[in-house]
Amino acid sequence: MMQPSLNVCDNKQVSQQTAAERFFTADRLASEWFTPSSLEINNLSELQKQRDNFKAKAERKYGRYQRIEKIATNRYRVVFKNANPDLITCMFVFDWLDRIHEIKMQIDKELLQEIQSEILHY
Repeated sequence: MMQPSLNVCDNKQVSQQTAAERFFTADRLASEWFTPSSLEINNLSELQKQRDNFKAKAERKYGRYQRIEKIATNRYRVVFKNANPDLITCMFVFDWLDRIHEIKMQIDKELLQEIQSEILHY
């Protein structure tokens, strides 16, 4: 007897690489890309503002966004045209449906200070 499959999410599941890429490339972030618990900590509009702010400042400083490169399990390079490829790295923590639970970024101090000073003005 065949067991019925359980569809816990109506959204098409994507690879972790695709999830990381679309975080940086999509015009609008979508709530279904994130775990419910991550959205309790940061609402979607705040995540959108933070991502847009980071990307705009990084592109002003380092040129256009180029791509995401996987460097290890859950670790990616965020490559900009005029930046050292290892300058900006991210660690994505995913749940079992490959939804983003957490993102940790490592960026150079100067860019970090620019982003933090802008956040303090909100």
